[in-house]
Amino acid sequence: MKISEILEALPKDTVLRLCCIKLDSPDVLVPPGVEITPGETEGIGVAKETFGDLQKLAQDFLYRHVLFMAGRPGAAYFCRYLELTYFPPDDPSKNDLFDMRYFKWNDLHWCIVSVRTAFDSVLHETAKITNMRLVDRALPVMIGDGKIERLPLHDEFLYTMENDSSHILYSQGQEAAYKQEDELVEALEKEKLTPHIVVEGKSQ
Repeated sequence: MKISEILEALPKDTVLRLCCIKLDSPDVLVPPGVEITPGETEGIGVAKETFGDLQKLAQDFLYRHVLFMAGRPGAAYFCRYLELTYFPPDDPSKNDLFDMRYFKWNDLHWCIVSVRTAFDSVLHETAKITNMRLVDRALPVMIGDGKIERLPLHDEFLYTMENDSSHILYSQGQEAAYKQEDELVEALEKEKLTPHIVVEGKSQ
């Protein structure tokens, strides 16, 4: 089952944490509660957590988080550049410092990337390189049926990611933005990934 399919069927208040599992390793260890999605020599582990777990993590000053709507043009390139440049999958000691979680809120899919506070400058550098923008303490708000609902997460250590004003999305539209993103991710993976690693699906 693909991650997109798992996400579509995600129950309310459930969070999916992705883990990089190298299936070709002779000493592969799959953590308890982690399921493996099919791959070639690399699998993506999926661990189910609660939204309460995410709320606790958001309050931990040892982490910095980047929140965005899943499928936002440019987000996949940001995530892939961040991971492959600073937390490469073929170095578990580094990749373990990179976490990605998906959840559903108000029938929309969201993603949150978490790294240790020491890598805060890396988040900003990656955003600059990928033409994205990190907004401090700006949680999304939903307005409807006479109600105003704010995403219930602690925001002191959290950024919300948007497209920078110079992003191709604003000059050429969504279709051009997705096309460019696929090309950028493909080129990045060819440059950064060792030949035996194959990752299913470029878009997060």
